[in-house]
Amino acid sequence: MFKRLALATAVAMAPMAVSALESLDDELLGDVTGQEGITIDQSYINTIEEFQYVDGDGDGFTGAGKIVIQGITIDSNGGNYSVSGQKIDAAEYGVLISEGGMGAHNYDPGTGSYSWTGDASGNITSGQDTRINAIQVGNTSGALNSIGSVTIDNQHNLLEDSRIAVIESFTEASSNASRYVIGRTLISSKVSGTGVIIYSDKFRHIDSITYSDHDGAAEDTNNSIVIKGITQFRQANVGDNMHDTSNYLDGAEIRGAYSRMTLDVEGGKLVLSDQLNVGSTVVDGIYLGGSAGSNNLGSIAILGNRSEGSTSIYAH
Repeated sequence: MFKRLALATAVAMAPMAVSALESLDDELLGDVTGQEGITIDQSYINTIEEFQYVDGDGDGFTGAGKIVIQGITIDSNGGNYSVSGQKIDAAEYGVLISEGGMGAHNYDPGTGSYSWTGDASGNITSGQDTRINAIQVGNTSGALNSIGSVTIDNQHNLLEDSRIAVIESFTEASSNASRYVIGRTLISSKVSGTGVIIYSDKFRHIDSITYSDHDGAAEDTNNSIVIKGITQFRQANVGDNMHDTSNYLDGAEIRGAYSRMTLDVEGGKLVLSDQLNVGSTVVDGIYLGGSAGSNNLGSIAILGNRSEGSTSIYAH
């Protein structure tokens, strides 16, 4: 369900991204520097009043149905969200896209260094915040009703000292230094035939995800589930290339989680083949009815998670 909602949100935002590209002007291009390739810095707030997915024939037995996502906001602490040092390069093996520092206000291309807003402990506070005010689906009366709200707080790709301590306590990773772990996506053509191969490695930390069941009233922590300190990563050895996953169980270096897939359209189906996902996830705590320590169910570590397979997506 949540994967479909995430896909729906991404589809809703796509036209806005296209519109932004169409309206590039000299003033905006002043923030784009290029020698061999392009570097992009961004600062923005994104709001979507409502997104609807409509299934015209429903389940085939009842009437048409829809999913409505309302009040989507992407910002940082109520102000502009910044990402600096994004890069696009035409590499030998395809197009290489580097995501930049999430929450970074400045990027120095000469030194490769970033600046960001942090707290007294050195933890970043300027990451990406995402808010969904309501997710509406049909009920047994045939009417739409909200199932609650979702808030994703302070998502970023900075490997902080506090994160290093947590990850190294669970794994064989060692001697890591605080830094931005810059995710990369390589888009390549197939050696034979048409289609696309997509390789990606991305490190992510989220301070918290909150689901609130507040029945249309003001949010109440007593009716919330809070998942705190979610970190996705993989282990590797220093010197391993982007595609080397051989040391994901015992590597010393903390890297981004890795994924690979081949994308084709065949026989009316979107086919994702040769899929590979390698990574680990650590969750600091799951809280029911408020974020006080007494409400914490405990922490979770899913280590050395590797999956392979294929997926076909088509209409019915």
